[in-house]
Amino acid sequence: SRMPLFVLLLGVGALIKIEEPSEMIITLTELKSCSKRSDPVQASLLEASPNPLILPGNATFSMQGSIAEDIKTVFAEITVEYEFVPGMWKNFTIPQTFDLCYALKGVTIDCPFPTCHCPFVKGKYVTDAGLQVYIPVSFAGLPDFESDSIRTTVVLRDIDQVELGCLFAQGTID
Repeated sequence: SRMPLFVLLLGVGALIKIEEPSEMIITLTELKSCSKRSDPVQASLLEASPNPLILPGNATFSMQGSIAEDIKTVFAEITVEYEFVPGMWKNFTIPQTFDLCYALKGVTIDCPFPTCHCPFVKGKYVTDAGLQVYIPVSFAGLPDFESDSIRTTVVLRDIDQVELGCLFAQGTID
């Protein structure tokens, strides 16, 4: 669904401090749902182009997904990690949680879905032509490390902390 992908991009932008305009190239090696079968938010197809992504810059995302129940409130818990030595990951930022409903208030986007704001209604969410997004993120200030891998996990929760869905992205910094 578009909602978790938008959250992923919004979350990365909110967590990464942009110190100076610099270009970064990230090759996505994995973009997938990490939702449990019982989670109401499911993404079944996620694709990004171009790959590699040039940040900051434009990207097009195609996706299919569903929301099994109406969702009144959504909080996104976002973790950004880097692989500081092969096989060992460290948080780049402190995991943060933010109110997605509040973040989407007043955001104007071309919405091909039943809704792109809270409450999110039950239904299928598909982008046939792809969703074009400008990602204003660079990773200026990343510490030096042996590996060039970075990953982001976004866990969607309701007000009672019940998990609604999950999205995972991993890539290499070129």
